[in-house]
Amino acid sequence: MSGRIDSAMPTLLSSLDSSLVSRKLRLLGRILSYDKKTGLVLLCNEDRSIVVDVSLCIPPAGTVKWLVDAWSTVTVIGYLEKPWSAPPVPGLPAYVQHEPQLLHGLLVHAILVIDSPHVDLKAWNATVAEMNAMG
Repeated sequence: MSGRIDSAMPTLLSSLDSSLVSRKLRLLGRILSYDKKTGLVLLCNEDRSIVVDVSLCIPPAGTVKWLVDAWSTVTVIGYLEKPWSAPPVPGLPAYVQHEPQLLHGLLVHAILVIDSPHVDLKAWNATVAEMNAMG
């Protein structure tokens, strides 16, 4: 067994499906909503969204910037799972005019969330799409 840590595969939300279950992924998106009781956020990129469990990434005392600022851009590293039952979807805030398509039946268990306010989502999406096209 190698002592090397598996790297997180850069992935677009639009590419997520059950073939990636149990894989360690790197996702980029904006936080649409957060449910403090469940520790779940709704992560959105373009017209797709997915429920992400960020409970392991929140300190027991205090807060984190990406949960305070509305529409925060974050990098999420975590594992894609197919839960036994559908997770509760955090409610959308009133300012969201277009509801993105929710990826039902999948959940990301985040092990790291990085505030990424200076990352260009369009450039990220284009780069990851090009990487996927190259194989």
